[in-house]
Amino acid sequence: DGRWWLVCCGNRTKAAGWVDAQNLQPNFDPARANELIPLAVELTAFSTNIVSSTTTSGLLFNIQIEPAYVWQGQTLQMKLSVTNSGTNTVRNLRIRDQLPKSLRYVRATGDAKALIQQQPASDGGTIITAKWPTLAAGKQVNLTLTLQIDGTLSAGALIDNLAVASADG
Repeated sequence: DGRWWLVCCGNRTKAAGWVDAQNLQPNFDPARANELIPLAVELTAFSTNIVSSTTTSGLLFNIQIEPAYVWQGQTLQMKLSVTNSGTNTVRNLRIRDQLPKSLRYVRATGDAKALIQQQPASDGGTIITAKWPTLAAGKQVNLTLTLQIDGTLSAGALIDNLAVASADG
């Protein structure tokens, strides 16, 4: 529920423990946390590659989010791309993303003749749909969503987002 944080490897120790974060307040601007908090390893933006085994169209769906970590009120870029790794042109390519109300839609940009539409979802979120008439073999299209994290979201909350890519033939 966001009230407890697991803290790993404190100063000069390898111990980990749980901290009650309910009353924890940072002494810095949370918008600068990615640059101020030292990390033991270099982190890169989250990236997921999903290939549907039930389709013969050979679509590769990739999602990248930058920055990798965001807090309440911050803005992020979500880049959704579809590559046609098959041998045939696909028709009626669609990316549909049902954003939860904790992700406020700011804007969307697409390439290669994208038709982008938005509509309210029944749960208070936003549904973004991007459509392309065709996608040739070996080609890729991109949809970039600019989103803002709800400022009233509790610290440590998990945001579930569902994005789907589909096409005909």
